[in-house]
Amino acid sequence: MDNQRLSGPQGNMHRPVRNPMKTVLLLGILCGFFASCAPDPYLRGLIRKEEHQYEQALSAFQEVTADHQLHRRAQVEIGELKKLIRLKAEADNAFARKRYPEARAGYEHILRLDPGNPEARDRIRFMEKSKTKEDRVQARSLSDQHLKRGKEHQQAGEMLLACAEFRNAHEVYPGNQEAADLSGEIAPSVSDEISGNVKSARELIQRRQTGDALTLLEKNINCQPEHQASLALYLETLRALAVEAYNRSDYQVAIDYFEREEKFHPDDPVVKRYLEKARKLLGELEKR
Repeated sequence: MDNQRLSGPQGNMHRPVRNPMKTVLLLGILCGFFASCAPDPYLRGLIRKEEHQYEQALSAFQEVTADHQLHRRAQVEIGELKKLIRLKAEADNAFARKRYPEARAGYEHILRLDPGNPEARDRIRFMEKSKTKEDRVQARSLSDQHLKRGKEHQQAGEMLLACAEFRNAHEVYPGNQEAADLSGEIAPSVSDEISGNVKSARELIQRRQTGDALTLLEKNINCQPEHQASLALYLETLRALAVEAYNRSDYQVAIDYFEREEKFHPDDPVVKRYLEKARKLLGELEKR
């Protein structure tokens, strides 16, 4: 009976707030017109981030002191904002130069991190509408460049590098039939080389030559991103190197490895947790 009463309009008015952070954020946004309403730097940062003003949000979060109860969360926000600022700068630069495939990839990455960003969404729409004949000619030209490099690698017997170039040629311009045909032509050799690289990478890892192992696996993945054995061993090796660097307090190296893993597993909670800790500890070391 009580549950039924709560489901009505009046019952909803008396239901306790389940997420106080959302309420704080809403209040902050409502009073965003008045600077005096948000004296707390963390709240200011949330407001500016909600407004997609990354530079101002970053500045606010950087004011959060170590004794603030949300200092750790502020450090995570700083890391995310630095990434957003970098992505936006790269995407804007590509957009200004009319390198639309590169710009689109950047804006799509931004939207994965900040789904409500209106500028990224509008520019993707603009690029969708501006696929002119000139754009198609440019895409074909870029595809032909990849095709040419692929043929050079094929003649040199570098099948995985050729495979990666032919794949890029087809992705940039799906109508490039020659790239598709050549990919099929070298497929048997590619399959053998990928299998050999996985075996060699395992041996290199056992000998602690992890850098060489990662190079071999990256060649496999660049050719066939969906190759599960290569991808699994690659990510497993990155994780081991990242944790090892973290445990010896080499936080920048750990961050680099975890960020490489994050590209494949952007929502992995373990990666996010380690990155948060490593960035915080690195920040503390840099202040000394």
